[in-house]
Amino acid sequence: MSAIIIGTIQDITERKRAEESLVKAFEKERELNDLKSRFILVASHEIRTPLAVILSSSSLLEVASERMTAEQQLRHLSKIRQGVREMAQLLEDVLTYSKADAGQTQIQPEDIHLKALCQEVIAEIAATTGKAHSLSFSCADQVDLVISDKNLLRSILDNLLSNAVKYSPPGSEVSLDLSVKSAQVVCSVTDHGIGIPDRDLEHLFEPFQRGKNVGATGGTGLGLAITKRAIDLLGGTIEVSSQLGAGTTFTLTLPLQLEVQP
Repeated sequence: MSAIIIGTIQDITERKRAEESLVKAFEKERELNDLKSRFILVASHEIRTPLAVILSSSSLLEVASERMTAEQQLRHLSKIRQGVREMAQLLEDVLTYSKADAGQTQIQPEDIHLKALCQEVIAEIAATTGKAHSLSFSCADQVDLVISDKNLLRSILDNLLSNAVKYSPPGSEVSLDLSVKSAQVVCSVTDHGIGIPDRDLEHLFEPFQRGKNVGATGGTGLGLAITKRAIDLLGGTIEVSSQLGAGTTFTLTLPLQLEVQP
């Protein structure tokens, strides 16, 4: 008499999917908690410093303005304005990144004279943070009109050039090179500054990440994260090469014509 084996087959596909979804949810929550912790750490430092300057200068103006010269009063007022600008910029960066991360950034393609835009941004940097540096611009090809988002492009160029100036010694050169290759715009920003450690390159475009060698130089670690999000929205790529103590080059590649997904 042959034995009869009775068994049951259970489809565990749905259970596996549920387990995978749960694991992903836990990972996402852990990433968000880590992001919050880094934001609190950076924000508390970046807000505390300008606040201290504002309080110090305003207190001095309150108790000793009559004994100050007009030049001294203006100097303290300038410090107060600068402190307010720094805090406002921090809030603006956080809002900009949050909107991009949530997919709320509105893309508005238009005809852009890219060469003229590059020259405008360089002039703005030179008039503010770049006075102590040599800012150069070269355009190897006839780059005329491109179709892209002007605000996003301006933000990308401003962030890359501002960083290049910030992390370079006074008197050094910062260059912006523009060309067209295979129907794409190639834009390179090169500095001769402190460079980026190899261990930091992997996390360079993550929010609130800063190089271990920045020292006392201020910053939120949001600029490059915002830049990467903007480049993704424009359908481009960005690469970085760096050598400690010798400088860094960011190479941005963008389509000549932005294709907006419906």
